[in-house]
Amino acid sequence: MRLPGLDSISAMQGWMEFIGSDGARLGLALVLGGVIGAEREASDKPAGLRTNMLICLGSTLMMILSIRVSHMNGASPADPGRIAQGVITGIGFLGAGTILHSGGGVTGLTTAATTWAVAGIGLALGSGLYSLAILATAMTLATLWVFGRLAHGHSNGKGSHWAVRIITSRPDPDLDLVMGHLKQEGITLLGMRSLRTKTGHC
Repeated sequence: MRLPGLDSISAMQGWMEFIGSDGARLGLALVLGGVIGAEREASDKPAGLRTNMLICLGSTLMMILSIRVSHMNGASPADPGRIAQGVITGIGFLGAGTILHSGGGVTGLTTAATTWAVAGIGLALGSGLYSLAILATAMTLATLWVFGRLAHGHSNGKGSHWAVRIITSRPDPDLDLVMGHLKQEGITLLGMRSLRTKTGHC
């Protein structure tokens, strides 16, 4: 005979187990992805805070699902690496979208590599490898921040790349005039994007 309260107690224990394990992994994924994303956001890169947080969260979730599904088949568990392999492939396509070829130069390689590294951190978290994920986050930040500033301080023969932000209150800014001034100064324009802000056009 089963006591009426056992089902609710069992459900509560399962929920607490989720909060203590899977919930902690998902929460830490937001933190670690947010730390790397904040650095990218401060550097004014396309894949910023929210993008890296979602990549890390999504890859962690996929790894958790992969492990859970692999143990649903009883005596013949499935390979949990299949979903992880799909995550890496998908992130590769996402990173490829951030790479731009223009004016004989290539930009966005570091951003693409960062998204790939963040996905790897998420997979480590989903597997319960907290120390590995935290170490990888620290090494990624060191690579982006420390070595990034060292690289900018030394000439590598590739020329300098600058991001110029122009804010105007005109609804139809004369972009041809801006491009003309840049051309007169011998500056090659690799890419351009515009957006509407609360204070004007950027």
